[in-house]
Amino acid sequence: MGRLKRINGTNTIIDMGTVNASFLQYAQDLKQLGVKNWYFCLEIKDIELIKINPHAVDPRTGLPALTKDQVSRVITECFRNPWYFLREVCRIPDPGNPKGIMYKANRGNMAMTYLFLHGVDSWLNLPRRRNCCLVTV
Repeated sequence: MGRLKRINGTNTIIDMGTVNASFLQYAQDLKQLGVKNWYFCLEIKDIELIKINPHAVDPRTGLPALTKDQVSRVITECFRNPWYFLREVCRIPDPGNPKGIMYKANRGNMAMTYLFLHGVDSWLNLPRRRNCCLVTV
């Protein structure tokens, strides 16, 4: 299985070889905190997708290099598993980077995504700087 791991006692298979390292780090953080379902964001339902880069482009033509079957598999997985979409497919626009950047799995983003997927209205305010301090005169 290599990069794939089956969770004991379940039919859940997780992808420990994803290129989005933030999801691996997030899952590891949850595991260290003692969260029982720490692996939810690494789940994959169609294991054939680990062989597919959803952003593959033919260098000669500049067109997508996926077959119709591969495109169909990716779309199906995205519908069945929104965490796969965020982890492997989603790209966030970034000025000066035409390919965009990967979705970053951090506590704020993942909490907001979970609430959104479960229909819970919410808002999030993340600080822009970690070590900012208030100076009074």
